[in-house]
Amino acid sequence: MKRLQKYVAIFGTAMLCVGFSACSKQSDFDAQSYIQSSLDAEYYREYADYANLMEISEEDAKKQVEEDFNESIRQQFVSSDNITEEEITAYTEKMAEVKKLAKYKDLGLDIIGGNGYEL
Repeated sequence: MKRLQKYVAIFGTAMLCVGFSACSKQSDFDAQSYIQSSLDAEYYREYADYANLMEISEEDAKKQVEEDFNESIRQQFVSSDNITEEEITAYTEKMAEVKKLAKYKDLGLDIIGGNGYEL
């Protein structure tokens, strides 16, 4: 019986190792495309590339970006007691206008020591 338990434990450990190694293999991640498509979605409301990269629909991409934007605005005023909903709405509209004016260009992307990316 102990011998069987030993083999089961070894087999289980081997299967976990195989499972972890299979899960750790990632497809090629194109950081440059991700950053560009994220910026385009966030600032220019161009969702097609972002949606394609994230493997979601354009409608879902738009919803995700807009919800993230609205949540970031809400977080800015979470501890403010003296601001009204109308003022938050006005601020949100102005920030949306400011985002439309943003200009950026591809500045290049460098890998930092294999651990991250830098623009």
